[in-house]
Amino acid sequence: MKYVSHTLTALLLSIGLVAAQSRIQTSTIQSDIACDHCTKCESCGQSLQKSLFKIKGVKDLTIVEDKQQFVVTYDTRKTDIETIRQQISKSGFRADDIKADPVAYEKLDGCCKKR
Repeated sequence: MKYVSHTLTALLLSIGLVAAQSRIQTSTIQSDIACDHCTKCESCGQSLQKSLFKIKGVKDLTIVEDKQQFVVTYDTRKTDIETIRQQISKSGFRADDIKADPVAYEKLDGCCKKR
């Protein structure tokens, strides 16, 4: 009986770990990053990062400048990809099929705007 109890406990813990891992998702969002310093630029890249990390559930953001992509890791229990795309748009960048907010875009540094 003790063996069955330990086996059952181990099985339930394994199922719980798999369920917890599947709640963390990484998505790639295509954008139109126009310069190579968006990760450091205070008015653009750092502003974007700050605004994304205000969304509960966003765990990580990587800007892949040469591919013009944002790679975002987030907890699906707390947010979704659409909310993240909307926030990127509000920061002045295109996020997949969502156009950049025109007012936020105008506030970007000149080098961060499409040429």
